[in-house]
Amino acid sequence: MGHYVLGIDLGTSGIKVGIIDEQLRMICSQYRDARPLSGESRQTTDHIDRFYGDLLSHIQDVMSCSQLSAHEISAIAVSGQMGGVIGIDRDFNATTGFDIGIDTRSESYNLQVHEALGADLFSTTCGSPRNTPKIMWWKEHAPAVYRDSVTFLTLNAFIAGKLAGNRADQAAIDHTITAFFGNEDLNGLCWSPEITRALGLDLSKFPRIVSPFDTIGYLSVEAARGCGLTEGIPIMAGAGDQPAGLLGAGMNRKGMSMDVSGSTTLIFSSTDTFSPDRTGRMMYIPSVFTGLYYGFSYINGAGIDLSWFKQLVGGESTHEEFFSRMSREAAQVSAGSDHLLFSPYFGGRQCPYQAQLRGAWIGLDWHHRAEHLYRAMLESVAYSYADGLQRQQELLGYTPELIFASGGGAKNLLWNQIKADVLGIPLQPIADCDSSLLGTGIIGLMGLQIEVDLSLIERSFDPQAPWFTPDRSLAPVYNRYCDLFSAMDRLSISELSDRLRSI
Repeated sequence: MGHYVLGIDLGTSGIKVGIIDEQLRMICSQYRDARPLSGESRQTTDHIDRFYGDLLSHIQDVMSCSQLSAHEISAIAVSGQMGGVIGIDRDFNATTGFDIGIDTRSESYNLQVHEALGADLFSTTCGSPRNTPKIMWWKEHAPAVYRDSVTFLTLNAFIAGKLAGNRADQAAIDHTITAFFGNEDLNGLCWSPEITRALGLDLSKFPRIVSPFDTIGYLSVEAARGCGLTEGIPIMAGAGDQPAGLLGAGMNRKGMSMDVSGSTTLIFSSTDTFSPDRTGRMMYIPSVFTGLYYGFSYINGAGIDLSWFKQLVGGESTHEEFFSRMSREAAQVSAGSDHLLFSPYFGGRQCPYQAQLRGAWIGLDWHHRAEHLYRAMLESVAYSYADGLQRQQELLGYTPELIFASGGGAKNLLWNQIKADVLGIPLQPIADCDSSLLGTGIIGLMGLQIEVDLSLIERSFDPQAPWFTPDRSLAPVYNRYCDLFSAMDRLSISELSDRLRSI
């Protein structure tokens, strides 16, 4: 009998649970909306407890769909969103709600981290301090909660520990997900005592760091009853949803590049060398495999910008109907959206860090319609990618011949073509593969010491998925828009408008 792993992927927009076998086949998977996690009630501890109860029910449904018996599941692995923290007490009960990554109330502390660490932020850490500012916020604004929180965990580490029935002294976080904290030592894959002290935080409130493949506990009797599995199943630490997705997408050697368009949009390049970027335009995430890193640039919440736009002008149409119609209409708009530029930084800019930068359309006049606004939103992400990829090429020393694309945004044919045209590099989407869920399953299999043939990943992709070849004739126009996008924070509205009109 072969081995089956239950994978859990706790994304920003949705939760996926699936079962993967040794041949990397997805036996069954189901998706559920996770947006309730980002509501106001996320600040309450009972909300996270309800979320955990719903997840147990979700697992039951997937098991029923798979038609496997409970004893056939050999391991559980849990991956999830990298931004956001939950405090816990000694008995592993939540002391806070889920302080989600896209919540900007702690942003002033992010600025403090940048100012306090200076060059050390990029020479020692991965460069994206999202979670330590949140912990600093709790210390300042809710000192009793900070005092009573034995440790602070990411969502996936909290859920894994709850499934195992762990106590706080058993809490663990994997080395990939430390990348969004801000007090990590990338070279040592550990917490930096010096940086933690510099930020005024207690090192004891940060959990132990383990390999993604390490067993952090075993399914408890109580959790087994709740989800219909067998008690004692090993639970692996798992990884951040991005490195799990890159693993599941086959990005497991240096010299590869990938676009991930989900709630957040990211452009990655893989490398075996840590070359710090003191400009802050490129950051790092360690791979699940030691010695491999992903240089990346990102826009926090860029995919959520599109959902906001739909809510604003989409009326009663479904997401699919709205974006299908918008893409058809925007495809008829010329490159550059008829002299329109969009700032996608609703929650501030991260690469490089500019906390006060916010969203805007620049160059609007009365002839612009919804399709112009929509196309400008899509183009802005491509312009950001162009800047980030240029910096990755400078530091990592290679120019990709092909960029793979994953995430929900990779299903958008117009967006894929815009990215290929702006970057001047062919794009190949792998949108039909649940790469984060597959990567999570692979972590579970490898945690069982099962030899996994990673070349099987390619079989999971849709061989009929179209390639998007750049239209080279658009390069002169898009290059000028890229230059304007990069200068957007340095030019006045008047200057930007004048230069837009000159294109």
